Amino acid sequence: MNNQLEQNKLNAIAFYKTMFDGDPEKAIELYVGDEYRQHNPMVADGKAGIIEYFTRMKKEYPIKEVRFVRAIAQGDLVALHTHQIWREPDNKEYITMDFFRFDENNKIVGFEIDLLNEITKKTGIKFDVANMSFDGLISALKTGKIDIAISGMSATDE
Repeated sequence: MNNQLEQNKLNAIAFYKTMFDGDPEKAIELYVGDEYRQHNPMVADGKAGIIEYFTRMKKEYPIKEVRFVRAIAQGDLVALHTHQIWREPDNKEYITMDFFRFDENNKIVGFEIDLLNEITKKTGIKFDVANMSFDGLISALKTGKIDIAISGMSATDE
């Protein structure tokens, strides 16, 4: 396999683990380019948003673990499949897929919004971003209320 693809996978894993372990400033410094586009609607866009979120998560969930099930790389994209366990106070488990795009300097910049921007550029179709409850996504797709479901889905207190 291409050495750069392997390095991108390793960098995506290291970024994710460093964030997850509670050192988002270090993760941003080491692995992120000039800009960062957040895909999770529960987290503010940009570097400051992700730093705030993971700093808060370290306080709210001091004991958590992540296991990397697989990492797939193609071109400038990396997909990470993880199993996460967030201990006290909720003891919740998550299976996640996160996608990262790397810039020309092999730094992480985000992905989902890039994908939508490319679709818009190639098709001329405009898009609106809307937060929806998870349980309504499939029915909204089936009934034509929405045309696409993309981006982060996160558990909330509801």
